[in-house]
Amino acid sequence: MRRIGFYVDGTSILHRLHPSTKLVMYLICFIVANILPWQMRWVMLAIVFFGLWACGVPPWRYKVILFITAVSTLTVPLLNGLWPEQGDPIIFPLWGNIGFHRQGLENGLSFSGLYAAIGISTIAWLTTTRLWELAEAPTRLGVHHAVGFGMGYIFRYMPEVATHYLDLADVWRTRGVKFNGWIWERFWTQCRLLAALLVLEFAQARSKAQAVEARGFSLTRRPTPYILPSVPREERFFIWAILIGTGIATLFRLVIGA
Repeated sequence: MRRIGFYVDGTSILHRLHPSTKLVMYLICFIVANILPWQMRWVMLAIVFFGLWACGVPPWRYKVILFITAVSTLTVPLLNGLWPEQGDPIIFPLWGNIGFHRQGLENGLSFSGLYAAIGISTIAWLTTTRLWELAEAPTRLGVHHAVGFGMGYIFRYMPEVATHYLDLADVWRTRGVKFNGWIWERFWTQCRLLAALLVLEFAQARSKAQAVEARGFSLTRRPTPYILPSVPREERFFIWAILIGTGIATLFRLVIGA
């Protein structure tokens, strides 16, 4: 079974950081992207993008995700800019009363900047961290071990669920089900297919749960052997520093906003 993975091998400082530290940094990036002004979100995007490139992860290593993100990032401001609001002037006229509005463009750029900043932070996290490290990173931070196990389990079985989806679609095609037609007809067919897939996966949930329990997993007992070492002392100081700094910045932002 082919597993989902975006890891790019390297020896940069980002690769060498403890996975738990990178998890905290990712959560901090998520918070910072939400409290920053929309202009600074694009600055954050550029910093993470070029920083990741400098760490040995060039854009072509995640080109598919980058393409999807770029399409969404460009589409949202354009659609928001064309949506008229009362009192919102047109700054880029196209034809007659149709054009791009100032507030609409700013709202679109704000949302796209948030989406792009969080997206590139997610890419930086996944491309410099192995999947088994992702699974143990929350546990090393003191989070319940079931959280890390759930993360590893999801990454492990996502390709299997995708394979079941394609196999089920092939079976339906051999039985005469049409996947073309009007858009509402295709939508209804996909809904029925996903419902059948959900029933199929739930039918296998009991056997998978029993297999996991047979291998010694327990919700009440934390496993003692760890592959991932504990967080180094200097990185723990770094984690506390950025947590305190982010907390102060968030409070300051809330006070200014109030």
